[in-house]
Amino acid sequence: MKTVSNILKAIGLSVISIALAASLVVPSFAITSTASTTTTTPATTTTSTSAACTKLSTIQSTSEATLATKIAAMQTDFTNRISTVGANQAKVDTTVAADRAKITANFEAKVQVLEAEAGLTKAQLAAITLYATNMKAAETTREAAVDAARTTYRTALTNAITTQQTALTIATNSFQISLKTAFANAVTNCGDGTALTTLKASIVSSRAVLTSERDSAKTTAAIQVLATTRDTAIKAADATFAKDAATYTATLAAVLPTT
Repeated sequence: MKTVSNILKAIGLSVISIALAASLVVPSFAITSTASTTTTTPATTTTSTSAACTKLSTIQSTSEATLATKIAAMQTDFTNRISTVGANQAKVDTTVAADRAKITANFEAKVQVLEAEAGLTKAQLAAITLYATNMKAAETTREAAVDAARTTYRTALTNAITTQQTALTIATNSFQISLKTAFANAVTNCGDGTALTTLKASIVSSRAVLTSERDSAKTTAAIQVLATTRDTAIKAADATFAKDAATYTATLAAVLPTT
């Protein structure tokens, strides 16, 4: 999802910031060399170390705040996605209901035209009534099958989305905790020559885990399978209705007068 990608971009920026901080951390371990001797400079080292630790703390605050903002945006995106899906389904329901009402009205009008034909016998009128009853029953069966397929799809879709969102929430929260821990350790040990290296390695590792879990949570293929199953069921219902309608129409045509 777009917002999750933004989170990873924010994490990338954090890594870059840490790399920039290296220029402040390294002087704290600097060694003054001459041709004959190698000595340290305690006063300069102490000052540089303090500055580096302060800078690292600032980077920590900025990185954690950026990540928290991205995670909040992701949660908003999750809510919006569910709302959008629901709104789209409501539009489909409205359209389908209107189409069905129109089809029913047109069918009943045609039946009335048939019944209004002059010179029809009681048997022919009865045949028209039976035809109308059978057609309505077939349409009811078709609609029930279509509605069942759509309901099954919608339920499975909601479950897939919810499952994905839960997995991503857990993954990002875990990463957030890992990031805080890594920074806390780095700040505590900022005077250690390996603190920066350890921090960067921890972030890279945690980021790889987040990316892997994000990829594992993808639902595109699963949703496509659900949609295909739904469409197949709808096509089958339409085919059954068309076959039954053709039979009922042929039966009626056989008893009505030809023009």
